[in-house]
Amino acid sequence: MRSLRAATVIFCLVWPAVTALGQSEPELTRYFRSIRIEAGQTTSDAMCFMCPIYARGKIDGDAIALGGDIIVEGEITGDTIVLGGRIILAGHSKVDGDAVAIGGEVQREAGATLSGESDSFPYFHVPGQRSFHPLGVTTFVAANLLFLVLLGYVIPRRRAASLTAAIGAHPVATTVTGILFDCLLVVLILFAKMPNRSGTLLLVLLTFVALFALVYGYLGVALLAGQMTNCGRSRLVSLLAGAGLVTVALLLPLAGMAVLAAILVLAPGSVVVSGLGRDPAWLVLKLRRRKAAVQ
Repeated sequence: MRSLRAATVIFCLVWPAVTALGQSEPELTRYFRSIRIEAGQTTSDAMCFMCPIYARGKIDGDAIALGGDIIVEGEITGDTIVLGGRIILAGHSKVDGDAVAIGGEVQREAGATLSGESDSFPYFHVPGQRSFHPLGVTTFVAANLLFLVLLGYVIPRRRAASLTAAIGAHPVATTVTGILFDCLLVVLILFAKMPNRSGTLLLVLLTFVALFALVYGYLGVALLAGQMTNCGRSRLVSLLAGAGLVTVALLLPLAGMAVLAAILVLAPGSVVVSGLGRDPAWLVLKLRRRKAAVQ
């Protein structure tokens, strides 16, 4: 149960942490730039987004990293939590809380003191994370390839082709629509967080809509990537080539996060622009007809 609690802390603390500006001066929150606490220095909670934390001094609180490692040579009085990286406890280091590594391992050298529990979940991989674990990479690659191939069989060929054509023929419309879709989704999710039943139901519905749009449109992105490789005219070959290309791109350190962001925009954008794969220009034609009717 402590492992589950510690893993849940990631999702409860990391996202608010990486969007916060910091409540007090000693607290460190950084993006894409490493945090270094030198020997003799003391800070409160240290939080890093897609960057590592080097703790040679003292962190009087928690150390949390998303997509980066935490290397401890000094002291951390709270928990040490990583999502997409390793925790390295060097000799003579001290951690009073738990050490939890999701997407990596907790590496504890001789002489390191850990008062809490040590939990490693190496089967998980975050797109763009800086360090790699063989189990996490293997699981990520296999799951991604299998998922896209299954989508290729579940989603009708004509609709999948329309998703791909929507991105290729209307890249601007697809991108703008995807951004608007994501922004609207975030606003509605914030609105749905009201402590009442209707808010909970709305949150469940929004989650379903978001996942459906992302999954449905992800196939179109992969097929487009496969067509760009010119590996063959076979749909299966194009899908496998595209799935492989997208998977490798997601594994790139740091750049994988940008690829994920592009997918989060293009996937729902292609779904909306194509009208769930009805026609590559479904939304564009509708807007033109409405404009003509108004004039």
